[in-house]
Amino acid sequence: MKYLSLIFLCFIALFHVAAQTPKISELKELYATTASDSVQVQTLINLINEYIGHNPDSLAYFAQKLDTHPGKDKNRNGQKSVNVAYAMYYYDKAEFDSSIVYIDKNIEISIAQGDSVGISSNLTNASIVLIGQSKYQTAIEYLLRALAIQEGNEKFAPKFVANTYNVISMAYHNMKNFETAQEYQWKALNVYKANAMETDLIRSYTNLGSNFLAMNKNDSAMYYFGVGLSLSRKNKDERKLAELSRMIGDLYLKEQKYDSAQFHYENSLQYFGDNKSTKEVTEAMVGLGTVYYEKGNYQRAYEMHKQAKDLFADRGDELETSRTLWLMSKDLQKLGRYEDAYLAIAESKTLSDTLQAKNSADAIAEMQVKYETEKKEKDLALQGVQLSAQELELNRQELLRNVAIAGALLLGVVALLIFQIKSRSNKTITAKNDLLGKSLSEREALLKEIHHRVKNNLQIIASLLYLQSDESENLDAKRLLEEGQGRVRSMALIHQKLYENDDLKHIPFDEYLNELIGEIKLSFGDMAKDVALEVEAKNIFFDVDTAVPLGLIINELSTNAFKYAFTQRMGGGVFKVVLQHEEGAYHLTVSDNGSGIPDELMHATQSASLGLKLTRMLSDQLEGDYHFSNSEGTTFELKFAV
Repeated sequence: MKYLSLIFLCFIALFHVAAQTPKISELKELYATTASDSVQVQTLINLINEYIGHNPDSLAYFAQKLDTHPGKDKNRNGQKSVNVAYAMYYYDKAEFDSSIVYIDKNIEISIAQGDSVGISSNLTNASIVLIGQSKYQTAIEYLLRALAIQEGNEKFAPKFVANTYNVISMAYHNMKNFETAQEYQWKALNVYKANAMETDLIRSYTNLGSNFLAMNKNDSAMYYFGVGLSLSRKNKDERKLAELSRMIGDLYLKEQKYDSAQFHYENSLQYFGDNKSTKEVTEAMVGLGTVYYEKGNYQRAYEMHKQAKDLFADRGDELETSRTLWLMSKDLQKLGRYEDAYLAIAESKTLSDTLQAKNSADAIAEMQVKYETEKKEKDLALQGVQLSAQELELNRQELLRNVAIAGALLLGVVALLIFQIKSRSNKTITAKNDLLGKSLSEREALLKEIHHRVKNNLQIIASLLYLQSDESENLDAKRLLEEGQGRVRSMALIHQKLYENDDLKHIPFDEYLNELIGEIKLSFGDMAKDVALEVEAKNIFFDVDTAVPLGLIINELSTNAFKYAFTQRMGGGVFKVVLQHEEGAYHLTVSDNGSGIPDELMHATQSASLGLKLTRMLSDQLEGDYHFSNSEGTTFELKFAV
């Protein structure tokens, strides 16, 4: 996240120390020389507060010391300080689930102590962790609960409330709701101005500039970045100088002013000095690498992107690692290192797939937790009513129990005899069924993995075709590479549907067609935006041998239609695909109301169009009867049996 200083500040607010703490060296000496348990505990608490936001490893070390100290529980804030230290340590390591466990512990302590400040602080900090997990809506719910406790409560200083406004703004910024983010940022700014809080004003000006930059209001963004930069110089805050220089570099890069962007990115890295562990430093490296790429210095671009990739990987940031690997692949292609470019793309794709799978699993787990919580609440609501009914039921069961015991004994004797007769044969059958079931499960898992790998390889091929077409200046070659990319993508989509489907032999063709044709339409942008799609293929399923040639046929016809059919038509364009199963055969109709295929291409024995040639060849492969017509547009009909 881009507001790390805000995050540190809010974690510090989790545990408040009234007096100004001495310097770290003095605290360490005091801890080593005092014999008083209470002084040692308070000294460890002060050391933890000093290390928050600066040195995670030292933070964890002193947290462990405090956690095992015999006098910890005699200090009201002892366990709270341990929890906040571990929460900060795990947050810095991007282990958000572990971080929020310790925040939850502090919420429980604050509730037990009746500490409204602690409850509010921990709700705010839990929301920061949720933002780190991209759970923005839940984070906002936590923040609004915290704000309801803070506003109008004399226990909370104005700065405390303003910081909550700031975090709410950050959550809305990440949700790309920039207008609401601005509203809360203005609230925070007004509080900081009224109380002459210059350090906080720098952060607020930075956030306002970032919002305006995301809204493409570059002049406003530059103004607020400039105000923040002036205040940072006045306060000699090198961290904010580095962050603001990086953001100004982003702005100039967006405007393609590469010399100015390079100047500010290099300033940013200079301000950061030897501290290369933060995400802001890594983002400055990515930006500088992109500048080098745009200026044609591909070796320096690769070196900078490689360094940034390694730092993202060390932090466990899979999303940014994947994105930077993609940038590296472009650098490597420019350097003529095509094999390395291929490997970078493959690694980027693997990380992207892993992250997508992880996000899906997290979403499922979250829904499961919500389900279990709701179920428990319903069970508790019913419990009072059920208790009375249970008392009556127990009395009735007491009366029937003796009869049931006698019946059970008789049934037990009969069941024992039946069990002895059948058990021997059932064991053999069960063993065989288990073996068959295991073999079938292993086979299905292997097939899914094969289809997954095939899909990934096809997508890598499509990516390489894209890279090559992007660099080609020959328009005919560029067109052919783009068409090849579309054909590969249509085959990759089939394998994706196979491994996503429980039935590995049958592809749901309705889903496949909607996704394929929708992607093709999007790829033509404004040329196809007014064309209406009509797809009908309900309850149609094919295996891979039929799906691949049929998918390629529809890919060719769809691409040709969006490319040529509607160029002379202003609105009202319709592209329609109908696939039906009637009388033991399948009937495919692909039609449009465009300008139609020229007669010389329609009736040519050897078509000059590769797309039409492929359509005819693939129709023959399906052993189908087909024909084209030019009545009110173009219609292709194919009848085939499977």
